[in-house]
Amino acid sequence: MTSTGIIFKTEKDGYDKEQVDKYISRLSEEYQKAYNEYQNISSINSTLLDECSRMKRQEELGMDPDVIAKTLLSAETMAQKTIDDAHFEAAALKLEAQQLLDGAKAESEQAKEFSQKIVNDAKIQAAKMIFRTRRNIEQVRKAMELAMGGMDKLLAFTTTKKEPAVSA
Repeated sequence: MTSTGIIFKTEKDGYDKEQVDKYISRLSEEYQKAYNEYQNISSINSTLLDECSRMKRQEELGMDPDVIAKTLLSAETMAQKTIDDAHFEAAALKLEAQQLLDGAKAESEQAKEFSQKIVNDAKIQAAKMIFRTRRNIEQVRKAMELAMGGMDKLLAFTTTKKEPAVSA
Protein backbone atom coordinates (compact mmCIF):
# COMPACT_ATOMS: atom_id res chain seq x y z
CA MET A 1 0.00 0.00 0.00
CA THR A 2 1.36 3.41 -0.86
CA SER A 3 0.13 6.90 -0.14
CA THR A 4 -0.49 7.67 -3.81
CA GLY A 5 -4.16 7.95 -4.57
CA ILE A 6 -5.10 8.79 -0.97
CA ILE A 7 -7.19 11.94 -1.02
CA PHE A 8 -8.63 13.39 2.15
CA LYS A 9 -11.72 15.56 2.09
CA THR A 10 -10.99 19.13 3.10
CA GLU A 11 -13.09 20.82 5.71
CA LYS A 12 -13.28 24.45 6.85
CA ASP A 13 -10.15 24.12 9.03
CA GLY A 14 -8.12 21.65 6.90
CA TYR A 15 -8.47 17.91 6.26
CA ASP A 16 -11.32 15.80 7.60
CA LYS A 17 -9.90 14.70 10.99
CA GLU A 18 -12.06 11.59 11.23
CA GLN A 19 -10.99 10.40 7.78
CA VAL A 20 -7.29 10.99 8.56
CA ASP A 21 -7.65 9.23 11.94
CA LYS A 22 -9.27 6.19 10.27
CA TYR A 23 -6.48 6.05 7.69
CA ILE A 24 -3.76 6.21 10.33
CA SER A 25 -5.59 3.58 12.41
CA ARG A 26 -5.74 1.25 9.41
CA LEU A 27 -2.00 1.76 8.77
CA SER A 28 -1.27 1.00 12.40
CA GLU A 29 -3.28 -2.24 12.22
CA GLU A 30 -1.47 -3.31 9.04
CA TYR A 31 1.90 -2.54 10.61
CA GLN A 32 0.95 -4.59 13.70
CA LYS A 33 -0.05 -7.56 11.50
CA ALA A 34 3.25 -7.41 9.62
CA TYR A 35 5.18 -7.10 12.88
CA ASN A 36 3.34 -10.11 14.34
CA GLU A 37 4.14 -12.11 11.20
CA TYR A 38 7.79 -11.11 11.50
CA GLN A 39 7.80 -12.26 15.14
CA ASN A 40 6.25 -15.57 14.09
CA ILE A 41 8.90 -16.07 11.40
CA SER A 42 11.62 -15.20 13.91
CA SER A 43 10.20 -17.79 16.31
CA ILE A 44 10.17 -20.44 13.56
CA ASN A 45 13.75 -19.53 12.68
CA SER A 46 14.80 -19.88 16.31
CA THR A 47 13.13 -23.30 16.47
CA LEU A 48 14.93 -24.39 13.31
CA LEU A 49 18.26 -23.20 14.66
CA ASP A 50 17.62 -25.13 17.88
CA GLU A 51 16.82 -28.22 15.80
CA CYS A 52 20.12 -27.77 13.91
CA SER A 53 22.01 -27.61 17.18
CA ARG A 54 20.23 -30.72 18.44
CA MET A 55 21.11 -32.57 15.27
CA LYS A 56 24.76 -31.53 15.55
CA ARG A 57 24.83 -32.95 19.07
CA GLN A 58 23.30 -36.19 17.81
CA GLU A 59 25.98 -36.40 15.14
CA GLU A 60 28.62 -35.95 17.79
CA LEU A 61 27.08 -38.90 19.66
CA GLY A 62 27.62 -41.19 16.65
CA MET A 63 24.40 -41.09 14.63
CA ASP A 64 24.42 -41.69 10.84
CA PRO A 65 26.48 -38.76 9.48
CA ASP A 66 24.83 -38.76 6.01
CA VAL A 67 21.29 -38.50 7.40
CA ILE A 68 22.34 -35.91 9.92
CA ALA A 69 24.25 -33.92 7.27
CA LYS A 70 21.25 -33.90 4.94
CA THR A 71 18.91 -32.92 7.76
CA LEU A 72 21.25 -30.17 8.93
CA LEU A 73 21.68 -28.85 5.40
CA SER A 74 17.92 -28.85 4.89
CA ALA A 75 17.35 -27.11 8.24
CA GLU A 76 20.07 -24.54 7.57
CA THR A 77 18.69 -23.87 4.08
CA MET A 78 15.18 -23.46 5.46
CA ALA A 79 16.44 -21.23 8.27
CA GLN A 80 18.42 -19.06 5.85
CA LYS A 81 15.43 -18.75 3.52
CA THR A 82 13.25 -17.75 6.48
CA ILE A 83 15.82 -15.16 7.55
CA ASP A 84 16.15 -13.82 4.00
CA ASP A 85 12.36 -13.63 3.61
CA ALA A 86 12.04 -11.83 6.94
CA HIS A 87 14.78 -9.32 6.01
CA PHE A 88 13.19 -8.71 2.61
CA GLU A 89 9.74 -8.21 4.13
CA ALA A 90 11.15 -5.95 6.86
CA ALA A 91 12.92 -3.83 4.23
CA ALA A 92 9.73 -3.61 2.16
CA LEU A 93 7.71 -2.62 5.23
CA LYS A 94 10.29 -0.03 6.20
CA LEU A 95 10.25 1.45 2.69
CA GLU A 96 6.45 1.51 2.63
CA ALA A 97 6.32 3.09 6.09
CA GLN A 98 8.80 5.75 4.98
CA GLN A 99 6.75 6.46 1.86
CA LEU A 100 3.60 6.73 3.95
CA LEU A 101 5.35 9.02 6.39
CA ASP A 102 6.68 11.19 3.57
CA GLY A 103 3.21 11.34 2.03
CA ALA A 104 1.63 12.22 5.36
CA LYS A 105 4.22 14.97 5.91
CA ALA A 106 3.55 16.39 2.46
CA GLU A 107 -0.22 16.28 3.02
CA SER A 108 0.23 17.87 6.43
CA GLU A 109 2.31 20.67 4.87
CA GLN A 110 -0.35 21.20 2.20
CA ALA A 111 -3.04 21.35 4.88
CA LYS A 112 -0.97 23.85 6.86
CA GLU A 113 -0.46 26.04 3.78
CA PHE A 114 -4.15 25.78 2.91
CA SER A 115 -5.14 26.74 6.46
CA GLN A 116 -2.70 29.66 6.44
CA LYS A 117 -4.17 30.89 3.16
CA ILE A 118 -7.67 30.75 4.66
CA VAL A 119 -6.48 32.73 7.70
CA ASN A 120 -4.72 35.31 5.51
CA ASP A 121 -7.79 35.68 3.29
CA ALA A 122 -9.97 36.14 6.38
CA LYS A 123 -7.60 38.82 7.72
CA ILE A 124 -7.72 40.66 4.38
CA GLN A 125 -11.52 40.50 4.31
CA ALA A 126 -11.70 41.73 7.92
CA ALA A 127 -9.36 44.63 7.14
CA LYS A 128 -11.49 45.60 4.13
CA MET A 129 -14.65 45.46 6.23
CA ILE A 130 -13.07 47.60 8.95
CA PHE A 131 -11.91 50.15 6.35
CA ARG A 132 -15.38 50.34 4.77
CA THR A 133 -17.04 50.61 8.18
CA ARG A 134 -14.73 53.43 9.25
CA ARG A 135 -15.34 55.23 5.95
CA ASN A 136 -19.11 54.87 6.41
CA ILE A 137 -18.91 56.11 9.99
CA GLU A 138 -16.94 59.15 8.82
CA GLN A 139 -19.52 59.86 6.10
CA VAL A 140 -22.36 59.58 8.63
CA ARG A 141 -20.48 61.88 11.05
CA LYS A 142 -20.02 64.52 8.32
CA ALA A 143 -23.67 64.23 7.29
CA MET A 144 -24.73 64.66 10.91
CA GLU A 145 -22.48 67.71 11.30
CA LEU A 146 -24.07 69.24 8.20
CA ALA A 147 -27.53 68.42 9.46
CA MET A 148 -26.76 69.86 12.90
CA GLY A 149 -25.36 73.03 11.32
CA GLY A 150 -28.56 73.38 9.30
CA MET A 151 -30.63 72.83 12.44
CA ASP A 152 -28.68 75.52 14.25
CA LYS A 153 -29.34 77.99 11.42
CA LEU A 154 -33.03 77.06 11.35
CA LEU A 155 -33.30 77.54 15.12
CA ALA A 156 -31.47 80.85 14.95
CA PHE A 157 -33.75 81.99 12.15
CA THR A 158 -36.95 81.03 13.91
CA THR A 159 -35.99 82.62 17.23
CA THR A 160 -35.03 85.98 15.69
CA LYS A 161 -38.12 86.27 13.58
CA LYS A 162 -40.76 88.56 15.11
CA GLU A 163 -44.08 87.06 15.64
CA PRO A 164 -47.05 89.13 14.49
CA ALA A 165 -49.14 90.68 17.19
CA VAL A 166 -52.28 88.81 17.96
CA SER A 167 -55.35 91.00 18.31
CA ALA A 168 -57.49 90.32 21.21
